[in-house]
Amino acid sequence: MINEYWIQTAEQQCGLITTNQFLQQGVTRSQIRSLERIGVIRRADRGLYSLAGAPAEWPMPLWRVMLLASPSALALRRSAAAWWGMDGMPADSPGGIEVAVPRGHQSRVASVKRMYTLESDDVVVHRNLRVTTPARTLIDLGDVVAPSVTERALEWCLRHQAVQLPDLGRRAKRLRTPGSRQLAALLTLRSDGAPATESDAETLFVQLARREGYPDPQRQRPVLLRGHRYRLDFAWPSLRLAVEIDGGSVHGPGALARDLFRQNQVLLDGWLILRFTWGQLVREQPAVEADLRSGWVLRGGIPPA
Repeated sequence: MINEYWIQTAEQQCGLITTNQFLQQGVTRSQIRSLERIGVIRRADRGLYSLAGAPAEWPMPLWRVMLLASPSALALRRSAAAWWGMDGMPADSPGGIEVAVPRGHQSRVASVKRMYTLESDDVVVHRNLRVTTPARTLIDLGDVVAPSVTERALEWCLRHQAVQLPDLGRRAKRLRTPGSRQLAALLTLRSDGAPATESDAETLFVQLARREGYPDPQRQRPVLLRGHRYRLDFAWPSLRLAVEIDGGSVHGPGALARDLFRQNQVLLDGWLILRFTWGQLVREQPAVEADLRSGWVLRGGIPPA
C-alpha cells in the first residue's frame, strides 16, 4: 500500500510535489511511477509532479518556480506582496514570478535571482511558503514599482498590523536601496498619528486628493452629534466638508437605515458629504476630481490651481 501522507504535502503546495518530497514521505520511485501510470499524478517538470486536476492558475506558477529552483528559494518583491495579499499587487503582475536563492546556491530556473543581503528576520514561512516579511517586502517593492503602488501595499500592512511604523522607518533608513529611499519618502507624506486607511479605495482617494494638490484630510474623523458618536472617512473640518467611500457590499435593511440616519445627522450639523465608490475612483477619476473641487468651492474653500 502506498503511503498517502504525501497528498497533504502536495495540497499545501497548490497540488505540486517534488520527487525528493515523495522520497522523504516514504514513497519509492517505483510507487511514484505507479501513481503516474494510473493517473493520480502527472509529470509537471523534471523531478516535479502535480495532482491530477490541480488548478493551473495562481498561485501554482509561484509554487512551480519555488519547487524547481531550490529548497532554499523564497518569494520576494511583487510575488511576496501578492502572496501576502497586499493591495495594489495582483497575482498576474507584469513583473512575473520573483523568486531568489541565497548566494552560492544553485537554481534550476534561469530567471531566479541570486539573493542580495537579507537580515535574519527578513524571511518567514507564511502559509507554507518561504517569503520576505511584510516590512522587507515593502522596502523591496520600491525597487520595481511606482510609489503609488508601494503606498497601497503600505496601507494594507498598517491596516492588518503587519508592520509598525517606527520599525519600518528605522529599516528604511538603515538600508541604502532605491526601494528603501522610496519607502522613506512615502512615510514622510503620512501625517503624524494618521490611522491606516480602511480599504484600498480609501487609499486611492488619498492619492487622488494629494495629486490634485489638496491638503491631507483628516482620516476617520470622529464627530459627536445629538449624543451619538460618528466617524467620517475623511474630513476637512475647517470647511465642514467630508468624504465617504462606499464599499461594494450590499447593505441589509437595518444597515441601510443606520447609514441614512447617520448621514442625516451629519448633514443637519452643517457638513457637506461627498460619496464615492471604488469604481468611480478607478474608472471615473475626472468626475471625482470635479466633484471634489465643487465641494471645496461650495464650502468657501479655494481649490488648488
